[in-house]
This record gives sequence, structure tokens and C-alpha cells, in this order.
Amino acid sequence: MNQKGMTMVELIVSFSLAAVIALFLTEVILFLKDAYVNNGIKTEVISKQTLISERINTLFNSKRISYAESCGDSCVNVSFDDGTTSQISFDKASNSVVVGSYTTRLPDSCIIGDVTIGTVYLGNDTGNFDSIFQIYVPITNSILIDKTFDIDVIYQYDYDEEFWTYNSIDDNYHIVCSSNIAYALGSDINLLDGVSFVDSNSNPVDVDIKVVSLPEINVNKIGEYEVSYIVIYEGKTYVSKRIVCIYQSDYFAYIEGAQMFTVPLTGWYKVELWGASGGDGRVANTSTINEGSGGAGSYTSGEIYLEKNDNLYFYVGSEGEDDYDTASYTYGLGGNNGGGDGGYENRVETTPENGAGGGGATDVRLVNGNWNDSTSLASRIMVAAGGGGAGSSDEAQARGGIGGGLIGSTNSSYTIAATQISGYQLGIGKTGYISADNYGAYGGGGGGYYGGSWTSTNTATTVAQGGAGGSSFISGYAGVNAITSASSTTPTYNTIHYSDYYFIDGSMSAGVNVGDGKAKITFISLTKPAVTNNNLNNVRYIKDCASDNSVNTGTHWVELQAIVNGTNLAYGATVTGVNTGDLGYVVDGDISSSTYGSGWNTPQQCITVDLGTNYDLDEIAVWHYWTDGRIYYGNVTYTSSDNVNWNIIINTGDQAETSNGKRVSAY
Repeated sequence: MNQKGMTMVELIVSFSLAAVIALFLTEVILFLKDAYVNNGIKTEVISKQTLISERINTLFNSKRISYAESCGDSCVNVSFDDGTTSQISFDKASNSVVVGSYTTRLPDSCIIGDVTIGTVYLGNDTGNFDSIFQIYVPITNSILIDKTFDIDVIYQYDYDEEFWTYNSIDDNYHIVCSSNIAYALGSDINLLDGVSFVDSNSNPVDVDIKVVSLPEINVNKIGEYEVSYIVIYEGKTYVSKRIVCIYQSDYFAYIEGAQMFTVPLTGWYKVELWGASGGDGRVANTSTINEGSGGAGSYTSGEIYLEKNDNLYFYVGSEGEDDYDTASYTYGLGGNNGGGDGGYENRVETTPENGAGGGGATDVRLVNGNWNDSTSLASRIMVAAGGGGAGSSDEAQARGGIGGGLIGSTNSSYTIAATQISGYQLGIGKTGYISADNYGAYGGGGGGYYGGSWTSTNTATTVAQGGAGGSSFISGYAGVNAITSASSTTPTYNTIHYSDYYFIDGSMSAGVNVGDGKAKITFISLTKPAVTNNNLNNVRYIKDCASDNSVNTGTHWVELQAIVNGTNLAYGATVTGVNTGDLGYVVDGDISSSTYGSGWNTPQQCITVDLGTNYDLDEIAVWHYWTDGRIYYGNVTYTSSDNVNWNIIINTGDQAETSNGKRVSAY
């Protein structure tokens, strides 16, 4: 049989045919592979596109939206009326998408374009659903070049019934809106006060500013209102918000126990307290009431920063009971909130000289509880002292001591006025002395930071005695002496309460209120009150000078204090002076006249306290020897930033010294 091999032509043709078939099969395989891969990518992208859209729609429809605000070019924070917030964001770099608690990532081949987020007001003639909010996200894919997977969510709503807005971020224009404001109940208001629309150069732009309040403001109803200001300009929406507060003063008359005040709005409030007066005694050996013989209660005030929903507890003192009953073994009851009961003659007598009750203090606390609960008492940040109860005699020493400022008052050498570190007890006046003879008992001590007390008993040479007044307290006020903690009444020899709550522009007035106590709190400002005395700014050095006194020679400095944010910065500071001694007493935190630094042998004696660095001070106070009410001649107090240039801050002339010191406030 003849055998014939393939010709070269046939061999080339065969190889070419095989190559074509192989190439074809490769193309088919690659096509099938690309189709499979592309279909998988397409399925994944469509699935995530659908899920993201569903998540956004669910988020929008699950709760009532109150506000939406941009958090970047591709980000929006959505706030709901239940106080919760969710974020929707698209990160182009990582291809990640966040919708509330849901997070996902698109395939690497996907490309997120420029995101459009905004609101459009369609107009009043479009029916109830007159506004839309849109999130549009263009998404393409580098593999599926002929496909788009855009996310386009539109939420339509009634602008008036379901008001909410989206605030664009734009460096070219913005709404200028001053901080939160407050108006007194019933006053005229202008919600556009302090509001304008400006360009990047702060030039005003003439546009309509829509004002929306939720709920609608009622100037005759106390409340806090959220007000939004909306401008739609050149296709963009701009929003600013603030709180408008309608307020009135809250008054607290005497009732037994605590009266709670919940702070309606973060800001500054003025607190005013009046302590109760002590009861009146009787004219000796008669049934006639000696009108006005009980000591009057004190007044305290100050301004304090409080945050919304803080709770304060007001305890209002009641007037001490008069010694109206002429029966034996009777006495006037002490006023509620610390007034001591009156004493009595421990014998049968026709018209016994018994004592009237001390007046109760009025205070504000951070902790609720029974009036004499130790933790609650320790939490007091302001106290107005009660007056002492009178003894039943028309003698001067039988009159009740008035409720004091830093230190109480007494008209008797047998009773002891309360101070910042001593008295009968913290918050409690002492029961009057019970006499076993015919010379009369004591009135009850007044309530206060510390209550009025006594230590000496009556003798056959004395008559009925009036109870001593309590002391007052204001956290952050120069001269007070705060306790260490809720469980310890040890004095700190500093001025701020352990809670760090403090007052500025404090004031104390002794013996001004007759009758039951009372309290008042008034909203004054959303921001800290403005400084009116710039001589307390940028202070490092404080100098006090005088030229002898009305009782003896020399100048006697008891204490100098400089207050910032409730704290005495002069405590332990460096003190210098010429021809002086014992100057450490001047900065030891103790205002009692028992210790003092002295200066002598020069026409004018001066001391200088160095605070160590410069401060904007809230208050400065100076005490000289004050127990006998002497006068220090030519007394002037100065401040300086550099110990060279001085400003006069106190120049009271020849004014008698008192336990309250000489002081100046920055406010």
C-alpha cells in the first residue's frame, strides 16, 4: 500500500486550523468567565444598592425627623425627636457606606461620585407634602462600564406639620445667629434679634429668613423653645438654630421640707435667700409681747451657673414662735430649718420669763433629705441665717441677735454668735438656757450655716437673755469657710464648696427680714455676666495701706482674699510689708480678729500680697481688726499687674470695720 506524507501546505493549514479552533475556544472560555464574573459583580452591587436604599428609607420612616445637618461633602447627621441621632455617609476612598448602625463596603471596582444631599421647598400650592429631602449618590463600576447603580432616595413631607431642615456647608455664605436668648414672661420678643445672612466677607445679604419654632412660642407660657432660621439661596439651604427661653422668677415661701427647682435652661441664675426672724419675748413680768424684740433674719444673694435638669432644693425657714404663753414651763418653739427652741424658767411662777424660739435659716442644697439630715445639710451652697429668739425682758440683752452675714450677732455676753467655723451645730441653733431661778431663761439660737449658741449660764445678777443669731454662707464668697466633704464638717479655710458649685457677685446683709423666710431664683443670662470693673483684670499684686486707727496705734490686717471661680487664690500667698510682723495670718483663710499681722512706726503702713501670676479676679476683700468697730484712717486698697503701676479699687474713707470686711466685685 502506498503511503504518502502530508505536504508542507497541508501541515501549515492543519496547524492554522487548530490555532483558530484553540483561539475560538479561549475566547469562548474568557467570555463565559467574564460573563460569570460580571454577573456576580452586578448581582452584588445591585444587592447592596437595594439594601442601602432600603436602609435609608427605613431610617427616614421609622421615627419623626427633627433636624438634618451636613457632616461633610458626603455625610449627613439626622436627628430624631426622641433625642437619637444617626449618620449616613459615603466614603469614596474606601467605598464604605454607613446608614445608622448598618455598615457595608462596595466592590473595589465601584466608583462613588459626588453626593448630593439637600432639601427643596416646593411652595404653598403643592398641597400638604410641599417639601422634599433628597440623597442622591451616583455609583459606577469600572468593569460594568455601561451600567450605573445610583442611590436616589427622596423623602417628601409637610414643611409646616413635620418641620425639619438640612443645613448645607458652604464657605461662601452662612447665617449669623447669636447665642441662645431669653425673654421675661409676657414681654415683647423679636426672634430675628441678632440674626443675619452674610457672605464670606461678613457682608449682609438681603434675603428672606424663615423662622420656625417648635413648639410655637407663647410669650405668656414659661418654656424652652427650639427656633430654626432657614435661608434658601442660589439653590442651597442654610440653617442655624438656637434656644429661646421664656422665664419668670421662681418664689419659695415657707413650707415645711424641701422645695425642688429643676433648671429649665443652661445658663446663669440669681439666687436670693431671706432667713427668718426670731420670736418676740414678753415685757418682764407681764403678758405683753415686746414687739420686734426677736432678731431679724439675714439676706444673701449671688449668681451661679447651672445646667439644664440640675436640681436644687430650697429649704425656707419659719419665724421663731413668740413667748406668748404665760404658763409655767412653756416656751416659744424654734422656727423650722434650724431655729432653737426658747428656754424656760424651771419653776412655777405667775408670769415666768421664758424664751422665744430662734428663727430658721433659709438655704439651697444639692441633696434632698430631712432638714437636719447631715448629708443634706453639708450640701448647702448658700445659707441666709435666722435671727435669735428674744428673752422675756425689756432689757437690751434680752433682744434676739440678728441673723448675721459671715458672723452672727448677739446682744448678750452669755450667748455666742455663730461664725464660719463654730456655733452650736452646723445648721442648728441651740435651745435656750433653762433657768432654775427667777431671773429668766434664754431665747433660742437662730439657725444658719452654724446656729447661734451659748456657753455661760445665768446667775442671780442677770436677767433673761436673747438668743444669738446664726451665720450665713455663700460658696465662692470671700470670707466664708467651706467644709471638707459630705461626711466631714472640718473647715478647709478656703471659700468654695466641695461640690465646686460657686456664686459670683455675692452679697450678704445682716438683720433685714422680719417674719418667715423666703427664697427666689431668677434666670439672668445664658452667658456669664459681663465684668463692669476692669481694675480686677490682669491682677498679680494687691496692696492695702492705712495710717493708724481710732483705738490705738498701727494697722492690723486680719485677712486678704482674692477670688477666682469661687477659690481664694490669696490663700498661702506671699505677703510683704515694711515694719510689719506676723503677715502669714493675712492669708490663712481665717477672718476672726484673734489673729492678725501688724504694721507700725511709719506715717502709712502697707502690705502687698503676690498671687504669683496674673489673674482676672471676681472679687477682692480685706479685713482689718474689726471686733470693736474701729476705724483705720486713710485706708486704700490697690491692684497691679507689675508691682509698679497701681489702680485704686477700694477707697471707703474713714469707715468702721465690720466682720464682712471691705470688698469689691468685678460685676
